[in-house]
Amino acid sequence: MSETKVENDKISNGADEKLLLPLPGWKVWYVMVIIGILLFIDMATRNVVGPLFPLIKKEFNLLDSQLGLINTVVLIIVTVLAMPLSYLIDRWSRSKMASLMAIIWSIGSLVSGWASSFIVLLLGRGLLGVAEASYNSVGQTYIMAAVKKKFRATVTGFLTMGMTLGIAGGALLGGSLGSAYGWRNTLLILAIPGIIFGILAWFLPDYKSVVKTKSGTSSVVGFGTTLKELFKNKSVVLIVIGGGLVNYLVYTIISWLPTYLMRFKEMSMAQAGEMTGLVLVAGIVGAPLGGWLGDFAGRKNNRGKIVVIIVAAILTALSTFGGVLFDFWPLFILTVLFIYLLIPSAYVAIQELVPAHQRASAFGFYYSGVFILGGAWAPWAAGAISDATNLRISFWVAAAVVSVSIILFVATYYSYKGDYENARKREAILGEMV
Repeated sequence: MSETKVENDKISNGADEKLLLPLPGWKVWYVMVIIGILLFIDMATRNVVGPLFPLIKKEFNLLDSQLGLINTVVLIIVTVLAMPLSYLIDRWSRSKMASLMAIIWSIGSLVSGWASSFIVLLLGRGLLGVAEASYNSVGQTYIMAAVKKKFRATVTGFLTMGMTLGIAGGALLGGSLGSAYGWRNTLLILAIPGIIFGILAWFLPDYKSVVKTKSGTSSVVGFGTTLKELFKNKSVVLIVIGGGLVNYLVYTIISWLPTYLMRFKEMSMAQAGEMTGLVLVAGIVGAPLGGWLGDFAGRKNNRGKIVVIIVAAILTALSTFGGVLFDFWPLFILTVLFIYLLIPSAYVAIQELVPAHQRASAFGFYYSGVFILGGAWAPWAAGAISDATNLRISFWVAAAVVSVSIILFVATYYSYKGDYENARKREAILGEMV
């Protein structure tokens, strides 16, 4: 890869797409490794609490619905702040935002570990949510800026693998460290690596996003205008809604599968954490495989990525219903595998559907949307359903919710081509991004 200029593959209108951040190959890998490690730490810090629920429940004498709030408060704040902070990334700095967010979420983990009451614990988790709100947007904009188009879904898959490892690692660490050292020390330990790699992120290479008019002058697109344009993009909205329904299932599994295994399969805390980690680790295979499938399917037709999403959503629904119907929890391994098959294609599609200067904003819009429509309230809702009935019913509901996403992704297939072409036309009108 040239150090001065890198040209991407031909896009549909025949023009050459230039990379916004042309870097030598080793430096691209360095950036992706740092971003991937921070994704691992981010997800591990967020999801380590699942196996710790029984310890926290006992110390603070909580209901299941209150336990659900420990994750829900993080996701609600992520939902509220993802879009405005992602817009800030488009206008300021990817590297500095990544650094600040990593350090802040580490401080949030420290506050949670030192919490003297349930309210203080929620405040610490809320700080975690502030910092996590747009971190994922950083990684995605780096991919779109520094990686050739034909490899973007594949690289997204490998980057998502870091996130998947963090989710599974959080469950494993929560079970092993929690049983050995207690829930407080577990949260304190998780804060250390985020600070170290947050400092390294400050020095990553970056670029400035500027919209140039044909006269050569700079033009800044306002937040309100950006938000309005995203709501008008039919394919973006459909992917966001469908992703939100999938996210409901994701956060039901992440938050409640350890408790499900302890209650109904009579596992110990350590065993439940290990088995949940085994379920979630399926994403390590699903994410890179899904990325490769998205790139392969999209080489001749951009809508090929949407086909991957549709098929993966169907398989997700079938495996989830099977796991609940037959009370056979290992089927959830397939559920997680299929979910991660669709994620890389969804991430890339969201950013292909908008002009280059809106990529971080579009991902923030997606991230906010999938939590508003599913992830943010899934831990609380599953806990509330469990309080009213039992935890098995919570998983039945999650299986039904994810089934609706299939219809939305099919509709996306028919609107995608027109919205993609409109985004390329807008890039041509606005001028080259530098």
